[in-house]
Amino acid sequence: MSNLTLIANPTKTISGKIFVPGDKSISHRAIIFSMLCEGQTTIHNLLESEDVRRTIDVSKSLGLNIVANQKCIEIKGLGIDGLSEPNKELDFGNSGTSIRLFMGILASQKFNTTLTGDNSLLKRPMERVASPLRLMGANISTNNGNAPVTIKPPLGSLNGIDYKLNIPSAQIKSAIILASLFCRNKTILHTDTVTRDHTENMLGLFNYPISKIKIALKLILEDFKVQI
Repeated sequence: MSNLTLIANPTKTISGKIFVPGDKSISHRAIIFSMLCEGQTTIHNLLESEDVRRTIDVSKSLGLNIVANQKCIEIKGLGIDGLSEPNKELDFGNSGTSIRLFMGILASQKFNTTLTGDNSLLKRPMERVASPLRLMGANISTNNGNAPVTIKPPLGSLNGIDYKLNIPSAQIKSAIILASLFCRNKTILHTDTVTRDHTENMLGLFNYPISKIKIALKLILEDFKVQI
């Protein structure tokens, strides 16, 4: 095989246009918060990936209507109390973000749900999310710490918690935050490590009362409906 020589010559300028695809983590949350709010949301530059498709499909199974066109998707929110009981297991494919975030949402619902996925997802740890949700009053069981995850209605309303995040995970943090939306009292999360803050930032965008205090995340939860 002959040797290949590559020669790069210097240039004075570079010009052109590039397209930056949407972010997967932000796309998940944009769909979820649009589902939980009241009113219509328009989302531009949503990432077209299999994981985001799973979030869309699960949201539809819970009653969400999504209209897509070439430039954007439009979502009419169900409201914080508007989710419907699915008629089948919720299949998250290989999306660990989706299943963990939806654990927080479904922990407060008045119907049973089973969350599952592909063979790879079934091997990923879920107890680290289920454990703090149980402290809030959720009725959650895992399969030896993994998925499938079974969620039954809580005995009463979920309660806010004062909780230290021992694992620096934006997914665990986000699941607790989402569960906290259904509580009547406040939740305070403490962390010594900075993690992605897409969930907190998007809550602020949707006009939900949330504040950060130094290295602690503090959620002020009131009898409040998200509106846009």
